[in-house]
Amino acid sequence: MIRSWAGFTLLEIMVATLLLVVGVASATFIFSRGIFATTDAEGLEQAVALAQEKMEAIRATAFASIAGESKGPIPGWNGFSRSVAVTQPAGTNSDFKQVVVTVYRDTGDGEVSTPLTTYVANATNN
Repeated sequence: MIRSWAGFTLLEIMVATLLLVVGVASATFIFSRGIFATTDAEGLEQAVALAQEKMEAIRATAFASIAGESKGPIPGWNGFSRSVAVTQPAGTNSDFKQVVVTVYRDTGDGEVSTPLTTYVANATNN
């Protein structure tokens, strides 16, 4: 005599539940990493834009007036700060300056810096 049982066993239900939980957890992890990566990329893009903005202001400044700035907050941009370092590279004359604009941003896990470097020459003496 063969009996046919309708329905699922407890073991089958537990295995199906485990597979569902693993799938949902994996999808949640992937989405959260994607959101973090997008946020990080947006922060980097904004840091580069803020550094370029300062770099353009320096390029519009008279050569003799180009000076460094200590690290300080950027007005209107919470979590961002900026510094400017002006040096004369070794082996160059006084008509040449290296300018490094560094933007710092708080990522929640710490501070990340994004430097931009340019060289400025005093073209009026040439």
